[in-house]
Amino acid sequence: MKGIIIILMALTIGMISNCTKDPVSEALQFESTGMIMGSDKGMCPCCGGWILEIDDDENLYRIEELPEDAGIELSETNLSVKFNWNVNRECSSIIYINIEDIELN
Repeated sequence: MKGIIIILMALTIGMISNCTKDPVSEALQFESTGMIMGSDKGMCPCCGGWILEIDDDENLYRIEELPEDAGIELSETNLSVKFNWNVNRECSSIIYINIEDIELN
């Protein structure tokens, strides 16, 4: 009887010690959502790039490119996106930003 209990305890301990939690894949967190509206065809000194409207923000934003690994083709149709960004430069009331990470929303 003692032998059976010892074997069961050894099996239980072995099963518990072999249980490992799968690493939680860290999903990329995005700080903003918005809409890429299309290219800026204006002829002003600050015009050019792609127009980006950030949800709940009244500023005018432009992007010149997306990260190479974005897998998003810029087009003249509205693209709903979520992204991380930082300010590149400002010209008049237009703010050019760099997109660090982006996905279609």
